[in-house]
Amino acid sequence: MPVGLDVRPFLGVRYDPARVHDLAAVTSPPYDVLDPPAVLAHELLEPHNAVRLVRPRQDGCGPEGPYARAAALLRRWLEEGVLRTDGEVLYAYEQGTRGEPGWQRGLLAAVGLGAPGRSAVVPHEQVMPGPVEDRLTLMDRTGANLEPILLLHEGDRGAGVVVEEALERAAAGPADLALHDAAGRAHRLWVLRDPAVHERLRDALHHRGALIADGHHRWAAYAALAERRREGGDGAGSAVAAGGAGGAGRAGRAGRASGDRGPEAGLALLVDPERYPLHLGAIHRTVRGLDAGTAAAATPPELAEVGPWRPLRGEDVPADALAVLVDPRRQAAAALRPGRGLAEHLARLLPGASTAYRGVPATALHHVLLPAWDVAEADVAYHHDVPSALDDAAAGAGTAVLLPPTTLDAVVAVVAAGETMPRKSTSFGPKPLTGLVLRLLAPRPLRDHAARSDR
Repeated sequence: MPVGLDVRPFLGVRYDPARVHDLAAVTSPPYDVLDPPAVLAHELLEPHNAVRLVRPRQDGCGPEGPYARAAALLRRWLEEGVLRTDGEVLYAYEQGTRGEPGWQRGLLAAVGLGAPGRSAVVPHEQVMPGPVEDRLTLMDRTGANLEPILLLHEGDRGAGVVVEEALERAAAGPADLALHDAAGRAHRLWVLRDPAVHERLRDALHHRGALIADGHHRWAAYAALAERRREGGDGAGSAVAAGGAGGAGRAGRAGRASGDRGPEAGLALLVDPERYPLHLGAIHRTVRGLDAGTAAAATPPELAEVGPWRPLRGEDVPADALAVLVDPRRQAAAALRPGRGLAEHLARLLPGASTAYRGVPATALHHVLLPAWDVAEADVAYHHDVPSALDDAAAGAGTAVLLPPTTLDAVVAVVAAGETMPRKSTSFGPKPLTGLVLRLLAPRPLRDHAARSDR
């Protein structure tokens, strides 16, 4: 990795427990794992639920659209004191229970984007223009990173030891925020205010790199926002910074917090995967209007062998399968396994690709199976769990395509070859909870609540 991580404190914002008595009720999973019913359910939990910012409703929001609605809400909650600033800080974050599977600790920080092509933050998946533009517009209008991405940082050369010592020292004291989410999972947060700790952590990670585990579209939006701001001047240009929901105000570098880099950085949770191994799951697909039987018949047998149709149960995907086709009308499923000619076909089709890239299940799906079924990329929907995929396929008279999880070794091999996997190839977890902390890109011209956060 050409340049080391640039980890800095940032203008952190949290819900004020004096104004929001049930902090769990204002949190949500990350924006991209929520289907419309889940968005509605979180909206109904509490009027200030973070889903209203990260997934603003489009109905009844006027000609300026949902992004203006999110910006207006953020400004109002700041003005009313529902949200308060912690000042320029870092955070120690912990979720789960010590010693149990999924227990995780990490550092919440602003991570510098780096020069194009020279960033120490490396992606492993391709992105889609639509979601990038969506997150870019939301960040631009609100002037905030509303939820963190998930980065896996290198912990060798003593970096992991320094970070873990800081996290352990923070966790020895009372948490500044503690809650249990709807699934009963514990989440705890500690504010790290000491500039000496900030400097120690920054120095430890300065020569290390990180892999994007979750948040490729948001990272791409971070970079696009930085480029947009550079082209339009160094302003923070947001509804919050402008002092009005519809404003396009500017706040120069001199007005920004000294350690923060404004739009030249993005909010991230940094986790050492050697200490806190992550679960690596699959992201499934649905194709509305595609008949599963028709898809099976159109699959070239030399490229993918279609197994017998069996009653739908669950549905687990065999590790050696390319995918499992699910027909929700017949409540039946059939596994697709690599055909004898698949490897040779992919080598001819993708002559410049590595063996690791050609071995990713999503590669065969997007380069071989979808074209054989005459399915356009725009007609594919993505789901982080099997029930959502099955429900969507049933609702759209279509087919669910369930994928096996990609291995971490495969991810590392693809990245080492300088490649990125097809979009939505992996689902790393656990992911940080949305609504615990957000980051303002510039100081807001509102009454500063930082002093209140010391109590």
